[in-house]
Amino acid sequence: MDTAHREREPVFLTRRGIRVAAVIDSAELEHLREAAEELEDIRDVNMAWEEMKQTGETPIPWEDVKRDLA
Repeated sequence: MDTAHREREPVFLTRRGIRVAAVIDSAELEHLREAAEELEDIRDVNMAWEEMKQTGETPIPWEDVKRDLA
């Protein structure tokens, strides 16, 4: 665990020579989780744009959304 924390490199645990798990620094895990969430958001936006292209819908202007929510 000290190596994973100090060097910010994963330490792999193996069973019969096959990697089965890894120990990583908790800050690195948090960074990876945030990056994964951002990538998922980007993917969702791209899918929404593609759906809009296929259906011919147009985006609702942000000012209209804010007005409707007020």
